[in-house]
Amino acid sequence: MRRVAVLLAGFLVIILPGVVAAQGLLGLPGLPSFGLGNWSGSGSNSCDPVTPGLNCAPAVYVGYGTTDRNGTSFSARTDVPLAGAVYSLEHKYGNRGVWFGASLGCEVRPNIGVLFTGWYFLPTSYVHSNETYFANTGEAPTTLDRTWDTDTKWWFVDGVLALGVPCSGFTLLAGARYDRYETTFKSPTGFPDFGNGLTGSRDRSDVTANNIIPLVGTQYSLNSSVNALTVRVVGIPTLAGDVKYKESILGAQRLEADGNWRGGYFLEVFGDYTYKTGNLGEIGAFGRWNMAHGYATMRTSFNAPVFQLADSREFELSLDRSSWTFGGKIALSFNTPRMPF
Repeated sequence: MRRVAVLLAGFLVIILPGVVAAQGLLGLPGLPSFGLGNWSGSGSNSCDPVTPGLNCAPAVYVGYGTTDRNGTSFSARTDVPLAGAVYSLEHKYGNRGVWFGASLGCEVRPNIGVLFTGWYFLPTSYVHSNETYFANTGEAPTTLDRTWDTDTKWWFVDGVLALGVPCSGFTLLAGARYDRYETTFKSPTGFPDFGNGLTGSRDRSDVTANNIIPLVGTQYSLNSSVNALTVRVVGIPTLAGDVKYKESILGAQRLEADGNWRGGYFLEVFGDYTYKTGNLGEIGAFGRWNMAHGYATMRTSFNAPVFQLADSREFELSLDRSSWTFGGKIALSFNTPRMPF
């Protein structure tokens, strides 16, 4: 953790002088950026001639991502008990770590561009999840709590088509993202030992979400010969893909269930400020916030006689997730002769 923090701090120290030295950030005339280095076509807020050829800009990003302690929550609920008298449960936990990203953006024709990105999340510290069980024992509703250690694996890739509005600074965006989110819960504490081998100390839980997210949105860019500011918003009022949930309770048989997302929503805001280092590329800083919500009808995949579950048992599962990321980037740019299309 300390080594990662030192490397990230050093990276930011390198890029900050260029950021601080920039002058006249707002209201600049010039050309936009779609995270594409010196791409000078789509949505330009000036009417300067477009550089002929295929204008491309690869970039790399490093940033620190964080949430509050309840930044992610998974919950399951049913009218019929899931396990014994348990009819609802909920995991709440945060995510803290370093994001590594890479992108490649190209203007393929005047006012038409494409952007491909990939991001990987590396947790830097243990984050505890608090799980609450809501049970009805026949007398009055009761709650039970236990705490887990978490291990989260999170990455995503996406592709976006950009259609510029000439001389305006605006760009229309459409594409899709594949988002893989997996958390393993282990080493629980706080659950009572009921004897007869029924102990929760060896229990384990897993949640895996394969999210397919359509992306629709817009961005606005201000660009001059020395710096650029870009703000991008994408989202969609739905969520596609599938989710799997597993949990063992008291060392007995394991609840396993899967289902497809039936709906939800996604929203992301991305801001990017860059300082141009000549014809070679840019250095800069970025910030990102996103949130996702999904819900699915889950079906258990095996019999669990200890908990009196059947294969036909169904329950509702929902996901809520949000995160912040701040960091720096380095981008290159190059130009090739005009493509024959």
